[in-house]
Amino acid sequence: MAGVSHSQQSSVKVKVRQPKPRTIVLCFDGTANEFCDRAGIGTYFQPGAVSPLLRTVARVLDQAFAWHLPVHIMDGYTFLMQNYLEGDKVCFFGFSRGAYTARALAGMLHKVGLLSKDNFEQIPFAYKLYKSSSDKNNKLAVRFKKAYSRDVPIDFLGVWDTVASTGILKSRTLPFVGTNDTIRIFRQALSLDERRAKFLPNSYHRPVTDLGPQSLQTLPPLRRFIANAKFISKGRKRIRDTPNTARQNNESNERVREVWFAGSHSDVGGGHSDDTELYMLSNISLRWMIREIMKTESPVQFDDTAFEQWKTTFERAPLAREESDATLNNDDPPPGNLKVTSLDEGDVVTIREASTLGKSSITLARTPSLPPPTFIKRSLDDCDAVEKMGDALRSNIFWWLLEIIPTYYEWQDENGKWIGEWSIRLGRGRKLPTRPVFHESVRTRMNDPLLNYSPRARYEEKSEIYED
Repeated sequence: MAGVSHSQQSSVKVKVRQPKPRTIVLCFDGTANEFCDRAGIGTYFQPGAVSPLLRTVARVLDQAFAWHLPVHIMDGYTFLMQNYLEGDKVCFFGFSRGAYTARALAGMLHKVGLLSKDNFEQIPFAYKLYKSSSDKNNKLAVRFKKAYSRDVPIDFLGVWDTVASTGILKSRTLPFVGTNDTIRIFRQALSLDERRAKFLPNSYHRPVTDLGPQSLQTLPPLRRFIANAKFISKGRKRIRDTPNTARQNNESNERVREVWFAGSHSDVGGGHSDDTELYMLSNISLRWMIREIMKTESPVQFDDTAFEQWKTTFERAPLAREESDATLNNDDPPPGNLKVTSLDEGDVVTIREASTLGKSSITLARTPSLPPPTFIKRSLDDCDAVEKMGDALRSNIFWWLLEIIPTYYEWQDENGKWIGEWSIRLGRGRKLPTRPVFHESVRTRMNDPLLNYSPRARYEEKSEIYED
């Protein structure tokens, strides 16, 4: 058999099939949140390796000092390093400190890039370059990124109520948490009724060349304290408690959106109500976030089975009143129980979807023995909007200890200038920016005569904008 010549061999081309781009989704939960209270979940100890008491103490200390924040960030970074391929879409989601972690990870990717696979030894050094704001390390980070790393844009970053302080007693400030132009879509759901001193919101703000107090983090502790005092005295203009946000005048609404929702921190991000409850305030922000994912054509895909189960649960209709002489209008509060002994053809309980999610319109018809049918049309958001609300300052007196201790807070004013000050909170509500955007469900709750609800946040009335 004649052999294949060298010239014939060289003409053979092997076509390498490029892998299909994927969507990588990383989710970061809040501090001390666990799934079904399983032993070992949410900790860095193996079950049985240490006593439950020690695990509890370690968890409390982590909540107080944010010791494990760098670990969370580097864990997410490591996962991406091992799994990301060019062309993949990356999406982050987070709640509370988990929201801060997601935004910090996006900041780390922006500043130092993503190392090549299996480059584990370089990750601690990459994080060190990221967290430092010194001129020397900033220049070194540019060289490091160019030599060793890949650019990884974030397609969608969705967060619930990022807190400005990542530890109860000690705050941490990391670069590019507040703003990051490598994020294609940024969405945040914020709480109108959270008032704890260490749960002030961390909103999106515009970049500035003067980092203000953030650059002071590179000074020794004593000099930092003196510099902070000087900065406060020069920068304060009798503005108290203004959040660290600049209005989005120069930001496209398509890229950055932050919407305020009724409820406390855990009402907006989830965790206050039991998962077995049908209606709860946290459903509203969850549906809003999913709608934003779909509206912006982000590549996140949902498991069909789980999604249908979730959607079916939320499509259960509130039951109509059983009094035959009752007059039901569209503005009525959610009706009570209805006892139906039989249903004839024509008796209808239907659910009509007005859009993909969250705008289901519910139509209930009475039995033939009752007067002519009066229809009730209520969206699912309307049903959730009137549910109970939590308040950690009432349920746990421990938080009041921090209300009487002076705390330091940094924010950006309308011009993007950094300002900082010490203050004693005493349970005051959050101070909102000019013309805040409220979700439409807030107005629904405010209009309910039984609740007599008014947001705890402080803002100029009639200046708010309502959006779905």
